[in-house]
Amino acid sequence: MDYEEKLKELYKELFVPEVGSIWKAPNRIWTTNFAKNNNSDQFHPSIIEKVYHDGISIQLAPGSSKNYRKGKCVFKVILKNQKITSYFLLKLSMPYLIEDLIILKRGWNSIEKINGNELKRFNWQIKICK
Repeated sequence: MDYEEKLKELYKELFVPEVGSIWKAPNRIWTTNFAKNNNSDQFHPSIIEKVYHDGISIQLAPGSSKNYRKGKCVFKVILKNQKITSYFLLKLSMPYLIEDLIILKRGWNSIEKINGNELKRFNWQIKICK
């Protein structure tokens, strides 16, 4: 019996990602034309916008440090530890499998999720946008 494989399977069964958690996503995963002109192996931050009740998928929004899209469907947040402003593009979010998400690295510049006040603003921004 391979204990490491069993542990991974158990983790997959118990893992439920959080809305507002930040993940390091390669450009190649995006089906919404985000970063289509960039190297597919480069990374951008991404944020979980929604966890679906099906238990197998989430809605993932890409992030950028570029302030090129203004409007109600951009969640702007200053990641506290690094004083870096990130812009999460809610209009370019896409469904993504949780199984594929757990392969990605969690966090961006040592920030794993947005804090409570930021999460409230994030949820409000989603309601305004969608």
